Amino acid sequence: MNYLKSISIIVLLSSLFPLELLFFESSGVLIQSKVIGDMESIYNENTSEYEREGLNLNSINLSFYIKGNHRIDFKYLKNYDKYSGFNLPFPSEYLGFGTQHFLKNKTSLKLNFSFFIDYLLDKKDLFNKASLGFGVSKKNDSKDFESFTDVLFFLEKRSDMDDFDFLIQVSYPISMQVLPQNNNPSKVFYVVNPSLIINQKDIYYSLAFSICRNF
Repeated sequence: MNYLKSISIIVLLSSLFPLELLFFESSGVLIQSKVIGDMESIYNENTSEYEREGLNLNSINLSFYIKGNHRIDFKYLKNYDKYSGFNLPFPSEYLGFGTQHFLKNKTSLKLNFSFFIDYLLDKKDLFNKASLGFGVSKKNDSKDFESFTDVLFFLEKRSDMDDFDFLIQVSYPISMQVLPQNNNPSKVFYVVNPSLIINQKDIYYSLAFSICRNF
């Protein structure tokens, strides 16, 4: 089952590394929905040939953020994939939690730094994984919507593997504030975050959409 080695460990990205805090300086709550996709060559034993098949994984994340610098995440994932894709060993429901902290506008280049840790396990406690990482981001010059370019580096340890995996995620989060009413600025924001995930020689894609409400 060599094809399993080519599937990225990107399930954790579905909620571990959201970047909405780059846009806020206040406290609030957000709900995020994310789709992670991949195209893989799957060996068909009936035809003795490899076939291209699309894999995808959906997730939902609930987060609380504090003063735009710290957040606590709770997530739910359901894996239907019978090919053990996305580095999940079997179809199951998965629960996870994590935390993330930002240091904003540091150095003369006005860079942002983030640190994060996350834990995921299936509901029967037969499998778990943990991640630890570091990120760097910078605000883009834009006359339209506010956006950032962000690069994340992280290590992941699975309960069914002895070695650590190293991954890189490149993201371009974009924020859109809901139109004000009666000249009062809205406290609701939408954040769209397309990403590419690099795992050795493989590249994968993901798209997240978040609804954020500042207190």
